[in-house]
Amino acid sequence: MFDETIRQELRSRYQSGYLDRNEERGTKTGAFEEFKNQTRRKPLISAADSANIEQGNGNTVAIPVIDNNNITITKGYARTCALQTSDNTSRLVNVTGVRYGFGFDMKPTKYYDNLVGYMEDLQLKITQRANAFDKTLDSDCIADIEGALNQYWTAEVLNYYPQLGNFMQVPDTEKDKIYNKIETIMEQMDFNSDNSPISIIASTSHKPTLRDTQAGNGYNLFTGVSLAATEADRAYTLNDYRWNFSNRVTPETGSTEKLYAIQDGSLYMQNRNDIIFKNGGDKVNDGKLWMTMNYPVVELEMGLFYQRDCADYSADLDAPSESTADIVESFEFSTEVFRVTPYNSDPANRYNPILGFSILNP
Repeated sequence: MFDETIRQELRSRYQSGYLDRNEERGTKTGAFEEFKNQTRRKPLISAADSANIEQGNGNTVAIPVIDNNNITITKGYARTCALQTSDNTSRLVNVTGVRYGFGFDMKPTKYYDNLVGYMEDLQLKITQRANAFDKTLDSDCIADIEGALNQYWTAEVLNYYPQLGNFMQVPDTEKDKIYNKIETIMEQMDFNSDNSPISIIASTSHKPTLRDTQAGNGYNLFTGVSLAATEADRAYTLNDYRWNFSNRVTPETGSTEKLYAIQDGSLYMQNRNDIIFKNGGDKVNDGKLWMTMNYPVVELEMGLFYQRDCADYSADLDAPSESTADIVESFEFSTEVFRVTPYNSDPANRYNPILGFSILNP
C-alpha cells in the first residue's frame, strides 16, 4: 500500500504578475498627468516662487499679483492740466500644500520557509500604495480644476452652447463637431493667443467620440492605424489639442461624456519634503533612517522614514511561534503637494482659461 506516500498538492514560490495580475492594477489618471505636464511645459509660477515653496517648511508662501485695471481709452481726447491718477492694485495670493502619507510594516522572519518572499511582498506593498496614491492625487487635481472653471458667461460665448453649473451643454448630435468650436470659444475669451495646443482632460467615455471625429483622415488618433474614409473629414479640427483621460472624470447626470478644455500653462504642481529628509540619510543608533525615494507610478520624490525595532508578533497566524522578540520594520512615506491654478481678480466678471463641457445623452 502506497496511500501514505501519494504526492499531495504541488506549490511553487509566489511570483507577481501572473495569476493575480488583475488584483492590483493601475488606472487612467489624466488630470494628475496634465498637472505634471503643464508644470514642465509652461510653469504657472516663477522660479523664485518655486524656490520659496521648496524652502518654506511650514512658512506661508505668498505670491504677488496685480489685478486687471479695466483700462478705458478715450477717443477724441482733449488734453488738460489735471494730474493723471490711475494706479494698479497689487495683492498677495497664499499658496498652501496638502500633506499626504501612508506606510506599512515588514516582519522578515515571516518569510522564512514561506512561498511568498520578502522582496515580492515588499514590492507589492509599494505598488499597492502607489496606485492608491495615484488615484487620490488624480481626484484632488480634478477638484482643483473644477474649482477653477470659468464662471463668467456672456451672450457671445453662449451662442455656441448653453451652460449649466459652469459646464457647456453639448447635444449628442454635436459631439463630433465640438473640437471645431472649443478653440474658437477660447479665442473669443482672448485666451490661447500664442496658438499653443489646448489640453483636454476627459472621461474615458469620450474616446469613441474622438475616434469618430478623426475617421476619414486616414489614421487612428491613438494607434496610427490607417482607416477608410467613412464620413466627411473632420479630423483637421483635432490638430490643436492634446489629450489625457481619467477614470475619475465622471459625466454629469444626463450626460455620457465630460471634458475640461484648459489653456496651456494653467496648471502647476510641486511637492516638497521636510528638512529631515532633505539632509539625506540621517541615521541614528536606534535603527531609524530618514531619506528620500522616488516613488513609482506617481514619480514624486517622497520622504521615507524607516524604523527597525524589536516586537512580539508571535500571535500573528503566519508568524513562527518563537517570534516573541523579533525584528519588525516600518516604512512611512510622506510629502506635501502644492497645486496652483490661474489667479482671477474677478471670477464673476472675467473669463477663466478652464472650460467644462458635458456631452448630453442622445
